[in-house]
Amino acid sequence: MNETNDDSLTATISAVFLRSMGKVLNKWAMLFALAAIVIIGLKANNVFLLASIIVALIQAYFAARCVFDAAVFAALGGEITQYEGFDRLLIRWKLRGENVASRSLDARVRGAMRLLHWQAYSFGGQIILLVIGLYS
Repeated sequence: MNETNDDSLTATISAVFLRSMGKVLNKWAMLFALAAIVIIGLKANNVFLLASIIVALIQAYFAARCVFDAAVFAALGGEITQYEGFDRLLIRWKLRGENVASRSLDARVRGAMRLLHWQAYSFGGQIILLVIGLYS
């Protein structure tokens, strides 16, 4: 398998993984956020339940970033020249600094996976806060 096919496969599998895992985490996080809201309605104001909702919103941010990265990987595939054009667009939109070097596909995938990890950490924190809120 040549490098272009390998990059294309990397981009495709990364897109599928980010989209599927991010979606599952986000659905569960929103379910737990709804539970926290309902419990807050039944219980007096509880700081831990409120914090759980805030962490759910943070998780939703990481979920949105994962969905975006998945869409970029799916749309651009393994063509590094496409990513260079994407970087120029981000610079033009002022979403990226001009002095930031372009990254390889592997570096981009690692960055996207870090976002997914932060989404999972946020979800874990949300669950912990919800449980503490239930018993406090």
